[in-house]
Amino acid sequence: MESQKNNTRQPVRGTMALALVFSAVLIALAKHRFSVGTIPDIVPFLGHFHPLIVHLPIGFILALFLLEIFDLTAKSVKLHHATFIVAWLAAGSAVVSAIFGVLLSYTGEYGADLLWKHLWLGTATAVLSLWIVVFKMRSNWREEGRFSFVYHGLVFATTAALTMAGHYGGALTHGSDYLTSNMPGKLRMILGVSGPKKNTPDKVVGQNPLDQIVYASAIEPIFKDKCVNCHGPEKQENKLRLDSYADAMKGGKTGSNIVAKASAESFLITSLHLPKDDKKHMPPDGKPQLSSDDIALLAWWIDQGAADKAKFSDVKISRTIARILHDRVGLAAPGGGEIAMQKPEQILPVAQKIASEIGFNISPISATDAGLQLAYIIGGKKFGDEEAAKIVPLKSNLVRLDLGGSAITDTGLVQIAELKNLKRLDLNRTAITDAGVAKLAALQGLEYLNLYGTKVTDASLEPLKQISSLRKVYLWQTAVTTNALADFEKSFVDEGQLAEWKKEIAELQSKIETMGVDANIGASTAPEVPASTNAAPAMPAKPAAAK
Repeated sequence: MESQKNNTRQPVRGTMALALVFSAVLIALAKHRFSVGTIPDIVPFLGHFHPLIVHLPIGFILALFLLEIFDLTAKSVKLHHATFIVAWLAAGSAVVSAIFGVLLSYTGEYGADLLWKHLWLGTATAVLSLWIVVFKMRSNWREEGRFSFVYHGLVFATTAALTMAGHYGGALTHGSDYLTSNMPGKLRMILGVSGPKKNTPDKVVGQNPLDQIVYASAIEPIFKDKCVNCHGPEKQENKLRLDSYADAMKGGKTGSNIVAKASAESFLITSLHLPKDDKKHMPPDGKPQLSSDDIALLAWWIDQGAADKAKFSDVKISRTIARILHDRVGLAAPGGGEIAMQKPEQILPVAQKIASEIGFNISPISATDAGLQLAYIIGGKKFGDEEAAKIVPLKSNLVRLDLGGSAITDTGLVQIAELKNLKRLDLNRTAITDAGVAKLAALQGLEYLNLYGTKVTDASLEPLKQISSLRKVYLWQTAVTTNALADFEKSFVDEGQLAEWKKEIAELQSKIETMGVDANIGASTAPEVPASTNAAPAMPAKPAAAK
C-alpha cells in the first residue's frame, strides 16, 4: 500500500516542479522588456498568434468552471476524469497563450496602462491554471477536504482573473468603451452609463464660423472616429498615434506619414487609396472605412499646410470642401454665410406689418417651415429699391424672392444682398447690370438665380463663381457668351474630387461585372445536305454561345 502511495506521489511532485518552473518563467517574461530596436523579428511574428490562441484557454477554463459547478451540485454524476483532462488542456493552452501575449506586448503597439493590467491578469490566469492541475492531483491523492477546497477556490479565482483579463484585452483591441458604445439608451439610463462622446467640436455662441480652428473642428473628429481605436493611447499599431496633433505629425515606425502641403506624398493619404485587400490599406478591411468626404478633408488639410492652429479664414476653401464643411461644422464659404432663423411666432408679426406697408403678400413656405417668400405680381403696385430696403428686417427668414419684371435696380440689390438666407432669387426682365450682380456674391446660400432678359454680360459671372451653393443660373437673352458660360460651369467642378468619385465608380463597376455567371449550352445546327454524292459534306456550324 505504501509503495502504491509513493508511486502516486511521483507525478504529483513532477507536476508541482513543472508548475514552479513555468510560473517563474511567465513572471520573469512579464517583468522583462526589450528596448526598442533590439526586438528580433521572430518576437512580433509569434506575438501576433496570441489573439488566435487566446480563445483556447478561455474555452477550457470556462468549461472547467461549469463542470466543477455541475460536479458539486450533482453528486451522482462522476466527472473526475473529464475535469482532469480539461484542467490539463486549460493549463497548457493558457501557458502558451500567455507566452505569446507577453511577446506581443514587446512590440510597443499598446498603451501602457491597459496593457499592464491585461498582461498581469493574463499571466496570473496562466499561473493559477498550472496550480489548478497540481491541486487537482493532490485532492485525488489525499481524501482530506482541504486540498479539494483549495482546488475549487483556484478554479473560481482563475475564472475571475480570466474574466478581468478578457475585459482589458477587449478594451485594448476595441477601445475602453467597447461594452457600452452601442448600449441602448433605456439601458444606459437604468445602469447610469453616460453616452458615447461625440467627436464634434462645441460651437461657441456668437463665434464667427471662419474663426474656428481647422484641425480641432474638421480633422481631429475624423481621427477620433475612424483611427484612434488602433492608433491611440490604448493601442498603437506600427507605433503610430493619431490622438493628438503632435503624435500625428511625429508619425510611426516608418517615420512621418504626413508631408505638409503634399498630400500625394503623405502615406496617411496614399494608404487610404490602396485596394482593401492590400495589407497596407488603412483602415484594415473589416474596420469602419473613411468616407470620400473624410479623405477629401484630410488631403485638403495637408495640402493647406497641416497646421494645428490655422483658422478657416487662413486657408483656401474649394467648392467641394466648402460643401463638406457646411454639412459638418456649419461653415459657409468665405464672404458671408447663413444666419439663424427666427421662430415663426417671432417673425410672422414683423412680416405682416411689412407686407401691409409695401402692399405685397409675404407668406410662410409651408405650415411647418419658418422660411418666408415674397413674389412680385406684374400689374400691381410697383416694387422698387425703396421696397427692397423695407424687407431687410426679414433677412433671417426670407428664402424666396421673386422680383421678375419689377422696378428693382442695382441700388436695390445692395439691400437684397443682406438677405443671407436667400435660396432663390428671380431678377428676370429687370434693369439690373453687372454692377448689381457683383453685390449678390454675399449670398453664400443662394441656389437658384434667374437673370433672363437682363443686361448682364460675361463680367457678371466672376462674382457669381464665389457662390459655391449655386445650382441653377438662367442667362437666356443676355449678353453672356458661350465661352464664358462654359468656363463658369467648369469653375464649379472640383476636378480632384471628380476623379476620386470616378475611381470609386470604376471600382464598383468592376465588382459588379465580376458577379453572375456566363453560361454556354453549346447549341448547334444540323449539317447541310450535300448537293450531290460527290460533294464534300458541309462542316457543322460552331456552337452558338448563350448568355
